[in-house]
Amino acid sequence: MLWKVARMAVVAGACVVMTSAVASQALREAVRPGASNPSPAFSNPAPSGSAPGNTTTTPRPSGRPSPAISSSTVPTSTPTLTESGPPPGPAQQLPPMPQPITSVTAYGAVGNGRSDSTNAIAKAVAVAGARGGTLYFPPGHYLVGGSGLGSGIQIRSGRPLTIAGAGSGRVTITNTNSAGGLLSIHVDHTMVQGLTLDAQTANTRQALGVVANDVTVQFCHILGGRQFFAIYYAGPPGASPMAPLYDTGNRLLNDYVSDLVANDGISWSFQENSLIENLVHTGSRLAVYVDRYVTVQNEVYRPGPQGGGTAGFWISAPSDHITINNFTSYGMGGIISDNGVDVSTNITIVNERLMVPGNTLRVDAAKGLTIRGCNFGTDGTVLFTGSMATTSVVVEDCPSLPMIRFQGNSPVSAEFLADSYASVATAVAHRQTFYNFNSAHPVFSVSGGVWWNRSGGFFGGAAATYTVTNLSGYN
Repeated sequence: MLWKVARMAVVAGACVVMTSAVASQALREAVRPGASNPSPAFSNPAPSGSAPGNTTTTPRPSGRPSPAISSSTVPTSTPTLTESGPPPGPAQQLPPMPQPITSVTAYGAVGNGRSDSTNAIAKAVAVAGARGGTLYFPPGHYLVGGSGLGSGIQIRSGRPLTIAGAGSGRVTITNTNSAGGLLSIHVDHTMVQGLTLDAQTANTRQALGVVANDVTVQFCHILGGRQFFAIYYAGPPGASPMAPLYDTGNRLLNDYVSDLVANDGISWSFQENSLIENLVHTGSRLAVYVDRYVTVQNEVYRPGPQGGGTAGFWISAPSDHITINNFTSYGMGGIISDNGVDVSTNITIVNERLMVPGNTLRVDAAKGLTIRGCNFGTDGTVLFTGSMATTSVVVEDCPSLPMIRFQGNSPVSAEFLADSYASVATAVAHRQTFYNFNSAHPVFSVSGGVWWNRSGGFFGGAAATYTVTNLSGYN
């Protein structure tokens, strides 16, 4: 199911979704996947005529010398990330911090968990942006509030920065402004590392919003609330599914993400040549939205309080050359969707594991789909559904592939090569390995592999065209 929602360019650091009541003011529109009930973010549009973001401008330095930063404020060596990182690796060391180092505490920020440090951090951002290097957060708990729809911390101009903390277990930045986001980045080549970004405690908007290129976020904990995406990589202003534009080179590496929204926990929109790697995500889905040449690698996904029906990942058309590799899901296996007009192309799902019985990898439509080496447990399902054709599908070398379901009203053509078809549990309503709900008569072939199902349980339902060769097991 899709929502039609307006997408809007980021102004003064806020990434905003607007309802149809104010869609005419949006700079770009798109069709996004969603649940049947909108989240609170869609039921409370911005007031008519209000611009997202701060109305004030962050002051730039006026020739005054920077406050001295003592050696007791800034570490002399690179701090170590002591908490255990996402699998498959052990705890890792944070990369070195580029010089010069601008400490937020030198400009009045207080990490006591009580004092608002918004203005002090803005001063430090202005200085750091003018001279480059590192914007540094010593150990502590910092509160930021922002103004209106603006983010509490805005990186909008200046030289590329490394925004670094002493480690995500030692530095937390909490947003207290429910109308705005926490950290907004508009400068290419920015790096964020060793921080906890908390938009969850006060249920604010996004913890991280990015409209830039080559932005790396690594060794961070990112906490999102119920209003909005925890992470929003929005793509360039003006991008739409019918006229896509792309930001390039962005990366999420070795991060923990937790969100409470019943929509997209992570919105990876209009991105190309980008990488999401070693991610532990608890909450709603990762939305790969109109992207190309994107790799998602080594992600562990668990549903949050939204329930087990969340998709894990959702690839929205027209995406191209998307690879999902080593995706371990305790929720659904993911969704490859169409938008009613176009389909995604060249999608590869490799070594996916469904850890909870009864979950599904759903394919609405695709042109060129490879599912390789995936383990769907004892009663997981690969489901083909939708109103547009799914072609050039290869499902190969899957060690456990219990059920394949064809559903919808459009053709499906697929090859199944050297797969092992686990025995379907007797509690399943349709106990055949292959079952056709689809009057469009799918065409598929099965070559090689092992079938462990009960006798007579290979195929059922409406008529289909298929061939079977060199399959061992029941017949």
